[in-house]
Amino acid sequence: MKVENSSSIWFKRSKWLPVVMACTIIVGGALPGPTVVHGQTAKTVTIKVDTSKDRKPISPYIYGTNQELAGDENLTARRLGGNRMTGYNWENNMSNAGSDWEQSSDNYLCNNGGLTKAECEKPGAVTTSFHDQSLKLGTYSLVTLPMAGYVAKDGNGSVQESEKAPSARWNQVVNAKNAPFQLQPDLNDNQVYADEFVNFLVKKYGAASTKTGVKGYALDNEPALWSHTHPRIHGENVGAKELVDRSVSLSRAVKAVDAGAEIFGPVLYGFGAYKDLQTAPDWNSVKGSYSWFVDYYLDQMRLSSQAEGKRLLDVFDVHWYPEAMGGGIRITNEVGNDETKKARMQAPRTLWDPTYKEDSWIAQWNSEFLPLLPRLKQSVDKYYPGTKLALTEYSYGGENDISGGIAMTDVLGILGKNDVYMANYWKLKDGANNYVSAAYKLYRNYDGKSSTFGGISVNAQTSDIVNSSVHASVTDASYKELHLVVMNKSMDSAFDAQFDLSGETTYGSGKVWGFDKNSSQIKEAAPITQISGNRFTYTVPPLTAYHIVLTAGNDTSVPPGEGPESFALRAEAGDGKVDLSWDASSGVVGYSVQRATYENGPFTAVASNLIETSYTDTNVTNGTSYYYKVTAKTNAGTSESNVLKAVPRTPVDGPVRYEAEDGTLKGTIVESSGTGFSGTGYVTNFHNAGDSLTMTIQAPTAGLYNLTIGYRSPHDDKRTNFSLNGKASGELVLWKSADFKETSGGKVLLNAGANTIGFETGWGWYDIDYVKLEPAADRPPHAVTKTLINPNATVEAKALMNYLVDQYGKNMLSGQEDMPEIDWLQANVGKKPAIAALDLIDYSPSRAEHGLSSTETEKAIAWDKQGGIVTFAWHWNAPKDLIDTPGKEWWRGFYADSTTFDIEYAMNNPESEDYKLLIRDIDVIAGQLKKLQDAKVPVLFRPLHEAEGKWFWWGAKGPEPVKKLYILMHDRLTHVHKLNNLIWVWNSVAPDWYPGDEYVDILSFDSYPQAGDYSPQIAKYEDLVALGKDKKLVAMSENGPIPDPDLMKAYQAHWSWFATWYGDFLRDGKQNSLEHLKKVYNHPNVITLEKLPTNLKTYGITEQPSVPGSFTLNAAGETAKVKLSWTASANAVSYEVKRSTAENGAFATVASDVYGRSYTDTAVTADTTYYYQVVAKNNAGQSVSNTASAAPKADAQEPTKGLLLQYRAADTNVNDNNLKPYFQILNKGTNSVPINELKIRYYYTIDGDRAQTFNCDYAMLSCSKLNGKLVKMDKAVTGADYYLEISFNSNAGVLAPGGSTGEIQTRMNKTDWSNYNESDDYSYKGTQTSYADHTKATLYHNGVLVWGTEPTAN
Repeated sequence: MKVENSSSIWFKRSKWLPVVMACTIIVGGALPGPTVVHGQTAKTVTIKVDTSKDRKPISPYIYGTNQELAGDENLTARRLGGNRMTGYNWENNMSNAGSDWEQSSDNYLCNNGGLTKAECEKPGAVTTSFHDQSLKLGTYSLVTLPMAGYVAKDGNGSVQESEKAPSARWNQVVNAKNAPFQLQPDLNDNQVYADEFVNFLVKKYGAASTKTGVKGYALDNEPALWSHTHPRIHGENVGAKELVDRSVSLSRAVKAVDAGAEIFGPVLYGFGAYKDLQTAPDWNSVKGSYSWFVDYYLDQMRLSSQAEGKRLLDVFDVHWYPEAMGGGIRITNEVGNDETKKARMQAPRTLWDPTYKEDSWIAQWNSEFLPLLPRLKQSVDKYYPGTKLALTEYSYGGENDISGGIAMTDVLGILGKNDVYMANYWKLKDGANNYVSAAYKLYRNYDGKSSTFGGISVNAQTSDIVNSSVHASVTDASYKELHLVVMNKSMDSAFDAQFDLSGETTYGSGKVWGFDKNSSQIKEAAPITQISGNRFTYTVPPLTAYHIVLTAGNDTSVPPGEGPESFALRAEAGDGKVDLSWDASSGVVGYSVQRATYENGPFTAVASNLIETSYTDTNVTNGTSYYYKVTAKTNAGTSESNVLKAVPRTPVDGPVRYEAEDGTLKGTIVESSGTGFSGTGYVTNFHNAGDSLTMTIQAPTAGLYNLTIGYRSPHDDKRTNFSLNGKASGELVLWKSADFKETSGGKVLLNAGANTIGFETGWGWYDIDYVKLEPAADRPPHAVTKTLINPNATVEAKALMNYLVDQYGKNMLSGQEDMPEIDWLQANVGKKPAIAALDLIDYSPSRAEHGLSSTETEKAIAWDKQGGIVTFAWHWNAPKDLIDTPGKEWWRGFYADSTTFDIEYAMNNPESEDYKLLIRDIDVIAGQLKKLQDAKVPVLFRPLHEAEGKWFWWGAKGPEPVKKLYILMHDRLTHVHKLNNLIWVWNSVAPDWYPGDEYVDILSFDSYPQAGDYSPQIAKYEDLVALGKDKKLVAMSENGPIPDPDLMKAYQAHWSWFATWYGDFLRDGKQNSLEHLKKVYNHPNVITLEKLPTNLKTYGITEQPSVPGSFTLNAAGETAKVKLSWTASANAVSYEVKRSTAENGAFATVASDVYGRSYTDTAVTADTTYYYQVVAKNNAGQSVSNTASAAPKADAQEPTKGLLLQYRAADTNVNDNNLKPYFQILNKGTNSVPINELKIRYYYTIDGDRAQTFNCDYAMLSCSKLNGKLVKMDKAVTGADYYLEISFNSNAGVLAPGGSTGEIQTRMNKTDWSNYNESDDYSYKGTQTSYADHTKATLYHNGVLVWGTEPTAN
């Protein structure tokens, strides 16, 4: 079952990823207007502009970005930043992704910068390529320098915890080389020099003061988050003093090489860092009288600059991702609902407006620090005057929604009038950011000729700051041009803006450009032709942003006169559109189009402020009658055209190919960039819920048709929600492809004549080019065989497969997840399903270690006794590395976002602990499956399900690791554990994820379409039939809505069974209505429990196996063990060893599932006589051997030599409320040692005697097999008054020569949670964070000290 990943409000996606999109400017085109009832009076908003007040220069660098947008925004600043730059090594261009992607060190920056391998091998290539582009564009380059201490040394992929810095995977960053610089750096000295990098850039481009030099350097990126984003580089929370010290050191080194370079710092990620550097460990000790960390940093940098004799901080640099909420959604998380959009458009007020309080935790609990820009400026003026201010990352979300466009337009104006030096937008969503691009172009390229907003801000005020915003500028001291950017933030109401201009200049006319809710394309609107006494009125439709350019001139007011002459309207109806055109009317400054569905109205405006004499209305329905008229406006009045009727029509004979760009779009757009598409373009921008494309297609006759989709999905495999004739019809997979290609959409059942098909966002981020249709042929007979992949399959498994194959194509078996839901079905539907779907989840060792247990196996056995069929999945909690933080709790450990366990590393390193833990977990599950085999229960076994979705850890690294794990599991369960009752069910559709026919009995798919979508999911069925070459059964192994059996028959979708997920998916009446459930469970082609045959365990079986033959057992006593051997028993599948201490006593099982012909019993006592029997077993029965006896010999029990104890400090904070020593025991000797003969002691001081608690957080051998006690010493010694003693149970196993116990993670705390002070503890070594020998912790064998030195009194 797929569940959406949770997302943290603290962190953003932070990869530097240049992505190109398109956003076309149309000059002279029509700017559609709002939907307003004709005759409605718009409200009035007064806008006053005074060109003589608040005059200040606007920094050109506020129009900057981090990633490329459409390319025609005429931007001014570019930043090379983001999390990648913290680990960027300029010498070899490798970088580390940190937590953004698997802690991977690689050449990502080269690949995404478009560099060839040869180019990437040149020093500084990532940066020089970036700066070369800046020079080409004429922009400021801000380059990030690493400051966390280490950078990637190699490009060898994921860095493990054991390889964290310092290690061979990293080069140390040294700020000042203090030696001659080299332009070809030494790649083998294990160090990277910051000043040498700056010198490299200066030598190549010149100093910052030159035209071509790099202008600015940022002091790393978001240091308050280093411990989260880069735990392998800087795993501890950064300290306030530490950050200042690092900043001073790096800035000093840069300035020594390039004195004119601007230093940006401290690059704080957000408010949590502004306030206390994300609760910096030393904040309370340095805070003093400072209000927040901002003050402290500025003051310390000022003092350091004074001591240095030069300015060390030029620009105070922060990031700003608003926490504002609307409709329960954070504005930067998703487009959201109307309330979210309203909140987004109001959120910029938090930057400047003291009267505004947004809905956020910042405003609620930290209002004294708002509004933000004046408060930051106040700190700068007080603690480091002259320091500039920058927001080098920010976003307001809604990138492809009008609310995002208006927010960005407002923000750019606010930054200009509030003394911000630089601002750089960060793309939270890859791909098109259409409305963000439009906002930039409204200021920097509004007319398509790179014309810009003025460079001098002047005073502008609006009477309604809630529903409108205004920003004003002039180009120079002459005031010849006055620029006004005006926004209407209302969702549904236009306003008449009454402009009142003050100053020395008279303005005579103006031109207008803008964008609105209908399109992000900037278009020219009706001009301003009548200005009287520097006053004029202009209507601003709802959700519209205008750039008005007023030109100095004479008063243009004219006396009232005749309105425009009458004119004729023409209309031509097409397929899903109406094309309107009309004659030009003299003197007209603008036109508006009104529409009604009745000849006499009421009419509603569908477009306004048009300057051309044509308009196409695409928001229509074929077959509906529409009435249109156009109003022309001059300075003297208005006139209306004639009224025309138009009925958009459906083509009688449609082509086989239907172009997507001809469809009806909602939230999507037509693009034509790139190559490879057909027609005039393709439909893109499937980014937000509800974005859709609807196409009308024609069928000459009713019936099944094959659907083919032309598409592109460059980012990854995607899914789209498909609909047919207005009804949800499942998901379609669009496999990853950088180029346009075709994929099958399965079959569609069409009516004769017109039909509609729809594509709605689903996972989003794909492009639709066209669809093709052709009549479908009847399905040929299936070629599925009854032979299982396991030749030793049990009779019951073979019988079940026989039955499933016989039903395939005729009937579908019903199934249900969770036993209580089966009871609900019985009570509400009157039927029970044929299949009970259960889960091995709570048998996962990492869940058992947290106290969970399960009875699923017993439930399966009970269901089998009722005559039912059992299927098992396994939501496998990762064996280790559970994150266990809010939203990523340990019990979510099967999700990839809740564990750092790396399947790829484990499968590639079979000697690793990770691999061994996989084996351990599989073996545990084998024990449960063995219970089912012993009870003669066949199992439809579906491990590693939904792998290709990548939301589970086993699929997170792509197809190869999970295929290896699946094959490992198959081979171990089949050949090691001899589990022959399993029918192997594979659960991914993509061919490159398929492990192979020899490992799969049945193919399956988990179906979760939209609620109430009872379509047969034919596309997925066809994909699986093709994957198995129609030789494998195909099942719907999980589902939300159950496919309609009648539709399944019509579509020839022969799913073997379904299994509905529990909870709301069964009971809410939306996923599956009660009426639908009753239809399904009473359908003649659906098998329920009572329809299953009574001979299901032997169905189709004609030959029965023979009982195992007789055989002979021998026993021999040796030192501390008894060795058994026996002759082969004919027809035996496995053996069971039993033992008694009396010849005729009760025999107890000491070993089951023995598949060889020998066994060694080591759980014995010397000189005691034991009696043994061996039982040979198969499906037909069992045979018992003779009884053999033997007595083991005594062992001297000398302490074993070669034992050693290793330790690491898991918590290096010496003053906190817990101790976390971790251990592992190694056997370097030649003899095996029972682990229960060993004890560990760790010595410490309690620092205030309190009750204490011991915890085992994790042990490779299992926490259940060890015990810990906290012992108060009889006499305290230096560094110790207590010790932790760890002992082991008899089931802990044996430590073989060369072996290890694996990691043992322990933790102690006082019950009142008061602090310890570990600084003087005897056994504590805070610098030892990786496992190494440690002689101040002791190890005992049979009570004898064999490792370490005990503490002694002075």
